[in-house]
Amino acid sequence: MLQRNHFKQLNPIFLLLCLVMTAFVSLTCSASPQQVSQELVYVRHGHRISYSQNKKIKENYRKTTRHKENPFDEPLTQKGKEEIKQTVIKLLEKIDINKYDYIYSSPMTRCLDTSQIISNEIYKITGRKLKIRVEYGLAESSIYYRLFIPNFSKENLTINYPGEYYDGAIFDSVIDKKLYFENIIKRYKDIDKNYISYTTDNKIHKDADDVVRSLVGTIKRITGENGNILISGHGAGPYLHTHLYLTQEKYSPVKQIKLSISSSGSKTTSFVSIFRKKPKQDWENIFPPKRLIESSVSEKLKINENF
Repeated sequence: MLQRNHFKQLNPIFLLLCLVMTAFVSLTCSASPQQVSQELVYVRHGHRISYSQNKKIKENYRKTTRHKENPFDEPLTQKGKEEIKQTVIKLLEKIDINKYDYIYSSPMTRCLDTSQIISNEIYKITGRKLKIRVEYGLAESSIYYRLFIPNFSKENLTINYPGEYYDGAIFDSVIDKKLYFENIIKRYKDIDKNYISYTTDNKIHKDADDVVRSLVGTIKRITGENGNILISGHGAGPYLHTHLYLTQEKYSPVKQIKLSISSSGSKTTSFVSIFRKKPKQDWENIFPPKRLIESSVSEKLKINENF
């Protein structure tokens, strides 16, 4: 009888403890996304036509209608496509792809080609399908070259970037009608048709500051959605500003040069860079720009540089 009374006295306390523990577990499991670590994987597009060492291939591409329409919008070479496939295999060893839902892509053909290959390969390997969200703010602009190349002008473009290939042309907007969203969805099967880009497809940038504002606004938006992010983008300017915005590192010419060298040119195509944000902390670049595959992979696989 005493034991039964003793149990009755303890029972309310026991119930209260249960309620407290239940509430604690509930709060922990339903923590807001801001309290969970977030990752951003930045993949640069693969090897493109202007990086080919074969003059014949470049000459043939110069004759195409697409080159005449927009010489800044290049496709990947066969070498570039194969390297992206190999990069995906290595990338899946570094990240949990089940925690990623979308690929955010620049609208340039080389990046969309890269995004579609990434989506295809992830599906083949894991059975998981990632939709592609087109973000015009991630596009590479010719204004970036004026911003980062000393004495940039029409006269010396042919010397500085990227060789004689662009015939000295300067474009304030590299987005032509074929890169408008309505046409992109006709060419790529995994585009998220319901997604609306932060920057419109027909926006004309006024100056370099406007370009950077569009990029930073885009990065701010997609990181604000709190999920893990996979970006298919460009090296040099776009990557540099993404890095500086995320990490909030103090800008310096030395840092600009270091980041530009590590993320631009033919030797850094298909590089991967990983950022992580812990709760209440700034983003950290935990994996600086680096190719995940050996430079000789194309030679071993006998992949050519044609388009």
